[in-house]
Amino acid sequence: MGKNSKENEMGCKFHRILMFFVPLLYALETRFLKRSKLGAIVWATEFLLPTIIALWLVKYNFAEWYFWIVSILSVYNLYEIGYIQNDCETIKREQKPTLRVSTKELLFYEKRKYSIYGLRILLGLLGSVFFLYHGSNFSHILIFWLIVPIYAIYNYLRGRVNLYLIFILTSYRYCMPLILVCDIAKSEKMEIILAVLVVYPVLKLIEICAGGKSLPQERWTKIFMANYESRFVFRIKYYFCLTILFVVFQLVGHANLFWLLPAYFLLLRGCQWKMPKLGAR
Repeated sequence: MGKNSKENEMGCKFHRILMFFVPLLYALETRFLKRSKLGAIVWATEFLLPTIIALWLVKYNFAEWYFWIVSILSVYNLYEIGYIQNDCETIKREQKPTLRVSTKELLFYEKRKYSIYGLRILLGLLGSVFFLYHGSNFSHILIFWLIVPIYAIYNYLRGRVNLYLIFILTSYRYCMPLILVCDIAKSEKMEIILAVLVVYPVLKLIEICAGGKSLPQERWTKIFMANYESRFVFRIKYYFCLTILFVVFQLVGHANLFWLLPAYFLLLRGCQWKMPKLGAR
């Protein structure tokens, strides 16, 4: 019995090491899997597949698949610093914090916090060198690192300003991989960045400001939706209209096939609305 208990403890410790030190695993563990047992699938459908579609639309060479994977892991590596600070540091200042990590995981963090942040900064530096070596613009690398102070500000502040900071955070998560792997100096590639912004981060901003963080609804959101509870119907209408708009853009010679992005989310949100286990909330 003692042997099994020791093995279980070692297994839990190894799980915590992976969770805090390996990019992407912390987000999956504390965000998506906490929401649904199908959390990994939800992440893939809400983030991974749209990113693949966006890359395909700018004719990205998928033969260099490793470059794309490094971009996503690098983005999540820095982004998760904000997640970890929020879950392990910010909760110390809150009266009714949202607990996403267990007591043992918090103890693990407290003992190894400097190692956790140190490794992630080191991985971020290695990622920066990798992108610069492959021709990324230095200004894009600076933008890449901006997420750390922006997320720190988000974790420190509490109030309505956080609603708009969420837009910046979401935009970073969806657009930064594209910025890192694409030369956005070309107009078509700049257009795909703008398309991605409209397709997901803008919608997220409207929903959050409509009362999604238990704060009073911002007046301007009533133009789009009556209240937060009506978000499911609003999503369908939003993506339907966006798909039609992007089709019109293509017909007049702009945004070639960009309508695939809102059309994909229209299908996804329709499925999530009817099947909540797929991650609708």
